[in-house]
Amino acid sequence: MGSRYRKQEEVRLELTGGDWLLVRKHLTAGEERHAHAKVIKAGTMRSGEKPELDLEHLGIAQAVSYLLDWSITDADDKPIKIRDAAYDFVFAALRNQTPESLREILDAIQAHDAAMTEARAEEKKAPAGVSAP
Repeated sequence: MGSRYRKQEEVRLELTGGDWLLVRKHLTAGEERHAHAKVIKAGTMRSGEKPELDLEHLGIAQAVSYLLDWSITDADDKPIKIRDAAYDFVFAALRNQTPESLREILDAIQAHDAAMTEARAEEKKAPAGVSAP
């Protein structure tokens, strides 16, 4: 059986206009759960009821969990430094972009997440001692 832990790796995702994102290759269980928790409105978890979703954080919470760094600049062409920044800062930096820019970033991260989910599924199918392609 393989390890239940992964070495943290970084992946660079290319965007239009020469911009890029540096993201985690995989999320840990804690990072994934933190993103899920951000999507549920505080105080709406009641036994037997569906939680209320916080639509402001939907999609963006996952992106914040993956993002490590980027080449994005502000309207004055100054770098927006997100490396090691708090969730709320990165969340605000994403929200303050144009809708088209935010959509491109979210799409890139969602595609990366889907590819990593597929890769993990393939790893599980591989016989013990044989690595998946």
